[in-house]
Amino acid sequence: MAYAIVGWILVEVSATVLPIFEAPDWIAQVFTFFVILGFPLALILSWAYELTPQGVVRADEVPLSESITHVTGQKLNYFVTGLVVLALGFVIVDQYVLEEREVVVEEATESPPPVLEDTQRDVLPNSVAVLLFENLSLDPEDAFFAAGIHDTILNELAKIQDLNVMSRTAMLRYADGQTPIAQIAEELNVQSVMEGSVQYAEGRVRITAQLIDPTTGAHLWSDLYDRDFADIFVIQSEIATQIAMALEAELLPAERESIERGFTDNAEAYVAYLRSLSLGLRGSSIHEYLDQAIALDPNFARAYAGKAIQYAVDILGNAEELPQLERLSRQHAEQALALDPTLGVGYIALGMVDRFRWRGVEALAAFERALQLSPNDPYVLYTYSRFNWELGRNPEAIRTALRAVELDPNNAELHLNLGDSYFFTANPDTATVDAAEAAYSRVTELEPSEPLSQLQLGLLEVIRGNDAGALARFGVAEQLGPFDTRVLARTAYGYGQIGRRADAERLLAALQARTRVGPAQLGLAYLGVGDPERALAQFNTAIDSQDTPAAGYTITAQMKANVLSDPILERPEFIDLRQRLGYTDL
Repeated sequence: MAYAIVGWILVEVSATVLPIFEAPDWIAQVFTFFVILGFPLALILSWAYELTPQGVVRADEVPLSESITHVTGQKLNYFVTGLVVLALGFVIVDQYVLEEREVVVEEATESPPPVLEDTQRDVLPNSVAVLLFENLSLDPEDAFFAAGIHDTILNELAKIQDLNVMSRTAMLRYADGQTPIAQIAEELNVQSVMEGSVQYAEGRVRITAQLIDPTTGAHLWSDLYDRDFADIFVIQSEIATQIAMALEAELLPAERESIERGFTDNAEAYVAYLRSLSLGLRGSSIHEYLDQAIALDPNFARAYAGKAIQYAVDILGNAEELPQLERLSRQHAEQALALDPTLGVGYIALGMVDRFRWRGVEALAAFERALQLSPNDPYVLYTYSRFNWELGRNPEAIRTALRAVELDPNNAELHLNLGDSYFFTANPDTATVDAAEAAYSRVTELEPSEPLSQLQLGLLEVIRGNDAGALARFGVAEQLGPFDTRVLARTAYGYGQIGRRADAERLLAALQARTRVGPAQLGLAYLGVGDPERALAQFNTAIDSQDTPAAGYTITAQMKANVLSDPILERPEFIDLRQRLGYTDL
């Protein structure tokens, strides 16, 4: 017993002490081996020999009357008990006191771990990218069905708040079908990818759809629908519901009801509506197709909403027709919402026309209602974000701009808006400037010919005090947008901020030679050439005439926040001007 306890203590002590001297592991292993090997020897010796006053002698040579084993045994009991206490004390010190000390020392001396690049995808939960549907229709004239049905299925999926659905524009990049599913999922940070095909002929539609796990390539769900075209809404709602179920997303009763409601009971009206969708927002025949849809079904709410949006967009290129276009847009938006109060796009149209009239209270209410009804619609998020940075509510603008980019990462316009959300902040710090630069740089990657991103990158260099960098960016912006009045006005101001008066005067002359230039744009250019009196007069004209949209909301936001810390804008007359610019009712 004494040998066993002493041997165990020696093994534990060696395991603790040897590493301090950086001894090789084999030394402790050899020492432990010999301690174990010695135990049977100690057992044999304790049986064969006896401890006497004359020393250690063989047990069979000691007469029983002279044996003192009862005395030595008692002493050994005390000795063994002492060893046990010593062993327990060692265990307590080793396992608790020394271990805690090591933890404290490691926490105090350990250097921060190196920052490693995170190669794991930050996948959006319950996320899906719906690839453009392959058109299998034999008649080329029926190709619009695939695009239209794809678009409407995305709209149905976007109603489900617990889903993250990539937008249609995010899918355009993969229209050639050459990009592997796994790569698409990685670039869009999605959990699943859906692909499908559409074939339309003689009043029947055949749709195939499969939801794919990009990691394994397995089908999470797939189905084939071969039905009369009149059943298209049932098919679309089934697809949306099946995707939600496959991704285990929560589908609220109100969302299910909205998905199952359908657009119209008239198949021909829906065909006309699909034709309008295939034209985007700038097609010359959009109103014609939407009018056909409404004539076939006077209760087609989405057709009215489509016309309302189109009239609002038309204002951007026809400011002189603002009163008439505003009336038409509002009329159709109100009709759409009377038929379907849950239609977020109807509120977007109302918000746009109120925004063009600088009616901040009404526009804010409309945009917020649109966001409540369509929280996953990138266009709704974009519009709401833009309106917020125009108001100077940059944290909310940044939040919704980030969400829009998350759902449509390949859309240059959304990245430009994200950059603006950071840029139009009063007294921007280094982190804000860097975030804006990252967003604008992404725009240059997606759309190398976009001049506004180059212009904004130049203005960021003005903030940093890098005049040479700003000059280079301004030159690129001019080359990319030589006839864009927005670029000319804001670049002229940028030139003035870095002391390039001659360049500012050159761009002012180019603006003055144009026929459709708003007074706010001229006012900014006059600031660039160092003529504050004429600049003040032009801005006052813009306010008095409600110069919209030619005034440019970016100019208004830049003036109000004084992003470039222009001392002229801190003069009393310009402080008063900046307070009267924009949405004065908020």
